[in-house]
Amino acid sequence: MNHVTPAQSEEFKVSGSIEPVCWFYVSCCTMINFMDRQVLSAVLEPMKMDLRLTDTQAGILQTSFF
Repeated sequence: MNHVTPAQSEEFKVSGSIEPVCWFYVSCCTMINFMDRQVLSAVLEPMKMDLRLTDTQAGILQTSFF
């Protein structure tokens, strides 16, 4: 069995400068995803009237976005 020494384990550490960039990117993606879902909920009733959707069809549309 190979034993990993502390010097070897330090070689594979991720740079500290990339962590905030990854955090920012994931936060932005989550925010856009949340906003996209909220927009559909806000315009669902006018869409139902305009496109003459039934409640079942509107529910399927919402389910596909969630």
